[in-house]
Amino acid sequence: MNCESPNDHCHHPLNHGFDYFYGMPHSLINECQPGGLLEIDVPFRAQLTLLTQIMAFAVMTLVIVRYSNMVAINWKIIFYSVLLVILFFITWYLKYGFIQYWSCIIMRNHEIIEQPMNVKEIASQMLREVLHFIDRIFLVILHLAGDALIRASSPKPNFVLMLADDLGIGDIGCYGNTTIRTPNIDKLANDGVKLTQHIAAARLCTPSRAAFMTGRYAVRSGMYSCGEARVIHWLGSSGGLPPNETTFASILQQQGYSTGIIGKWHLGMNCESLNDHCHHPLNHGFDYFYGMPLTLLNECQPGGLLQIDVPFRAQLTLLTQIMAFAVVTLVIARYSNMVAINWKIIFYSALLVILFFITWYLKYGFLHYWSCIIMRNNEIIEQPMNLERTAPQMLNEVLQFIDRNKDTPFLLIVSFLHVHIPLITTKAFMGKSKHGRYGDNVEEMDFMVGSVVNAIDNAGLKNNTMIYFTSDHGGHLEANDGKLQTGGWNGIYRGGKGMAGWEGGIRVPGIVRWPGIILSDVKIDEPTSLMDIFPTVVHLGGGELPKDRIFLVILHLAGDALIRASNPKPNFVLMLADDLGIGDIGCYGNTTIRTPNIDKLANDGVKLTQHIAAAPLCTPSRAAFMTGRYALRSGMDSCGGARAIKWLGSPGGLPPNETTFASILQKQGYSTGIIGKWHLGMNCESLNDHCHHPLNHGFHYFYGTPFTLINECQLGGLLEIEVSFRAQLTLLTQIMAFAVMTLVIARYSNMVAINWKIIFYSALLVILFFITWYLKYGFIQYWSCIIMRNHEIIEQPMNIEEMATQMLRELQHFIDRNKDTPFLLIVSFLHVHVPLITTKAFTGKSEHGLYGDNVQEMDFMVGSVVNAIDNAGLKNNTMIYFASDHGGHLEVKDGKFQTGGWNGIYRGGKGMAGWEGGIRVPGIVRWPGIIPSDVKIDEPTSLMDIYPTVVHLGGGELPKDRIIDGRNLMPLLTREALHSEHEFLFHYCGTQLHAVRWHQKESGAIWKAHYMTPVFFPEGAIGCYNTKVCGCEGDHVDHHDPPLLFELLADPSESKPLDARVDPQYKSVLSRIKMAVTEHQKTISVVPQQFSFFNNLWRPWLQPCCGTFPFCWCDKEDHNVAGLMG
Repeated sequence: MNCESPNDHCHHPLNHGFDYFYGMPHSLINECQPGGLLEIDVPFRAQLTLLTQIMAFAVMTLVIVRYSNMVAINWKIIFYSVLLVILFFITWYLKYGFIQYWSCIIMRNHEIIEQPMNVKEIASQMLREVLHFIDRIFLVILHLAGDALIRASSPKPNFVLMLADDLGIGDIGCYGNTTIRTPNIDKLANDGVKLTQHIAAARLCTPSRAAFMTGRYAVRSGMYSCGEARVIHWLGSSGGLPPNETTFASILQQQGYSTGIIGKWHLGMNCESLNDHCHHPLNHGFDYFYGMPLTLLNECQPGGLLQIDVPFRAQLTLLTQIMAFAVVTLVIARYSNMVAINWKIIFYSALLVILFFITWYLKYGFLHYWSCIIMRNNEIIEQPMNLERTAPQMLNEVLQFIDRNKDTPFLLIVSFLHVHIPLITTKAFMGKSKHGRYGDNVEEMDFMVGSVVNAIDNAGLKNNTMIYFTSDHGGHLEANDGKLQTGGWNGIYRGGKGMAGWEGGIRVPGIVRWPGIILSDVKIDEPTSLMDIFPTVVHLGGGELPKDRIFLVILHLAGDALIRASNPKPNFVLMLADDLGIGDIGCYGNTTIRTPNIDKLANDGVKLTQHIAAAPLCTPSRAAFMTGRYALRSGMDSCGGARAIKWLGSPGGLPPNETTFASILQKQGYSTGIIGKWHLGMNCESLNDHCHHPLNHGFHYFYGTPFTLINECQLGGLLEIEVSFRAQLTLLTQIMAFAVMTLVIARYSNMVAINWKIIFYSALLVILFFITWYLKYGFIQYWSCIIMRNHEIIEQPMNIEEMATQMLRELQHFIDRNKDTPFLLIVSFLHVHVPLITTKAFTGKSEHGLYGDNVQEMDFMVGSVVNAIDNAGLKNNTMIYFASDHGGHLEVKDGKFQTGGWNGIYRGGKGMAGWEGGIRVPGIVRWPGIIPSDVKIDEPTSLMDIYPTVVHLGGGELPKDRIIDGRNLMPLLTREALHSEHEFLFHYCGTQLHAVRWHQKESGAIWKAHYMTPVFFPEGAIGCYNTKVCGCEGDHVDHHDPPLLFELLADPSESKPLDARVDPQYKSVLSRIKMAVTEHQKTISVVPQQFSFFNNLWRPWLQPCCGTFPFCWCDKEDHNVAGLMG
């Protein structure tokens, strides 16, 4: 359970990947049954019991001896002996005598709900929990799968967001308070979801409310300060929520919502003139405002304690008194002729004192008038406000707003003045709680909450309204009225209002109710924030999050345009081919496939001859490329049947907590785009969360397929996905159908007397079975072959014949749009992955069939991108890079013709992590004026090196919280360094280390040790033609002990391993490699596996769909792309 403290729960199920736990954290033992046999430490307990009895007997003997005067022993010795026996007994009996209480408990998540447990009822309780869990999951699935249908058939939801002021999390019943009565808030929690780790973004009113309204930390909008004024103090000051900040109210207003806020604002009023109202609610997206533009103060209550600038006011009062006393002294001295002073001096001195007094008293003496006002929209309607009437007036306004807007979608923020001092409470609630005025005020607020909820329900809006309740921050511990505390209670949490670090200052209630959409009586222990309301209501209201918020911050941080103009940052165009073999292009030795543009790129720049992919398959290699880290560090590699993402509707993908180089450059002011293939996942938990999407990983723009090309994308093409399993399902369906037909014939011929119902349900079962698997496999073209622009699906299924031309058009447009600003563009080709879709302009033009045609078409596209850069005048300020994600695919064929790549002299291919043919890829870099031209570098480099290289050149910093396996290429490319920074490279197949490369810089040798190699089929072949992709472990590999060792410069084809028995270098080389492996493996930590069986299952409710699932079809693309190709 725990490691170091009672509630750290470090070993708890919820700390090990489970969302829900109900049951015993320990185990069932005999002691759980009262009167049962003992089980735990029975012999030791018997020894302790015997020892206690012996000690007690010894003490009794001492008492008897002392009473009989047989021995003169001090009574103190006897007393302390008795005490020692008692303490000894208590010590061990406390442990063993109450085992039923210590070990036999039932928990729900982190909460103990039975101690000790009722063992007789545990079976029925467990069964009930199992059924409830299944029921909840079923409801969630229904909700997720039918989200689009619900949206289409239902009106936009209403939002009622209730925000308490200074309320402590421990002040309401559902969060543990047992004395203050809050039945309405408790019922709200019972009917919805209770958030137990709901966190305010700031510890004081103004910054917390600014973050709530904008969805951004208050420091981003300038609504935070470390000085004495950490909130807005004066209604007549110019500070407030900047007019250029976008609130969720303004977004919903644009979506046709009626928007209102009733109660406290406290985010400013005017900027430069009396009635400009630049910070007013009506200037921040609200149609209606009723309430206080400032906040409640003690000064709002005549005769109350002072609150604002109390020490400073005391100093001003004292100074005025001293000045007045001095003037009076002068008058007396003048009348008594003690001093000959001119009356004018005395007059002006007195005038000065009066003016000084008027100046500060005008500010502080009339606070009641300046700050305590009520407004309706832009009009002041009470100045000063009548505190005793405010709560009823607020409630009346809330009820009227709901009644006025019940026929249209609305957003209503109920911003309570409760429970801020001076705790003004109506007579109906005064003296009713057990906690004085503070408790009365809380209970009055609870009544108001109930009234708001009832108004929603009575208006028939219950099922279409999301109600939310929270507080702006923790309770105010220091508030008191003499001896009585008038601030809130934060339960078990340390600290309070004004304390940003301690939980008591920022952990607040969080309750959400929406019948039919959100489950009832659910507790969520995950961290959430008040800022989460912004994207939540924007999403549900049909709006879009602002795309300029972070961008503006980045521009500010990056510096002004003058600096940019005098020292421009370089652009990056990174081109990545798919499944291209190193032997497929001219500059790497191919003499028959024509690749003049790629060859020219190499001639104008640097060609890397030992450029190594970090993995031999698409997804893990691209994950390593994007993050600069071996894929297994992010859980993006696996040894199971799925070593890449197999379904667009599965939850696996590049984790949101991984930092891509795109996200770093984005923060440096770069425009970032990726065009082509992504293949790093889409959704996590819901249909449109897009947690793995490019736009969630640092890209401003995405056009292409979020998945990858597969044979099924081509109508009538060969099958590729789970072919053998689909054949088994087809056969089983046919057998089942044949069995049903046999029953029908037997029934008609009276051979068997069988009920027609049995035949009907058997036929129904066959149909359902067929629909279940055919829905998944029969429509793969619709599920996996889609085109997106940013978050929108624009083709489903994609028109693969036009994809190359559409990509080229998008590339040219991106370059043209961003030529005046630094940009990062990743060109992620669909070439040369099967099914090798090639335009007519290139079909039949090569000497290598369809594969050669496809390579030559890609070469044309490379030339077009380079020409677009050069024609835009960006040639000397753009680094262009070309590579492949891994080696060519040897095993793919169309009948007798191979449709995969060629890896030249290198053994192996795609899927093989150890052999060079699977991981050695082209690597070309051009940057005129910076990188020399026509240079070949034979040092080991990696696709992961692109990460630190572009981050360095773009002015960013590498993350310091994680290991980056890539190395900056610039010293090597500019020839400032002769050797690569890589001494060792580790070649993983899934999570299995198949080989290690050691660059022995002293000798110049490059060693590679193979611990495992794939078992080829058929025997003698170079490839796994039975499985199409070689496996990583088990029967799919041969283990080598001792390892195979090659020196790659002498034997690049890896055909002649060193003899471990006779070669003198073998032992020393293996010893050094073994040490490196040991050190490397210390840096590998366990992370969630993105390609686990469950993470790679197709889930219909996560399936991107541009219609209503399963009717997914659309074509929003502009097909006017004539003349771009050829």
